[in-house]
Amino acid sequence: MAEDESWFRWTPAEIKRCRELAGVRQAELARWLGVTRQAVGYWESGHSTPSAKNLARLHQLLLPLLEAEAGDMFALVNDSPKIHTPSDP
Repeated sequence: MAEDESWFRWTPAEIKRCRELAGVRQAELARWLGVTRQAVGYWESGHSTPSAKNLARLHQLLLPLLEAEAGDMFALVNDSPKIHTPSDP
């Protein structure tokens, strides 16, 4: 594996966490990748490992979803009203 592909080394917990943060169900992710829901479950439980091709596709699919989710969170923070405390002028 090339050094620039080090992001391919996702742990089972990272796969699950990223999928959940992106708001995607196992079945939906499986459909996007062309695998079974059970395969995604096996990856997330550590019973099997995605191929390099599927890891690259996971990255391509989940990263934009996570970036959009992060953007939504930042928008909520930036748009939230300022809470004034008694010490504020």
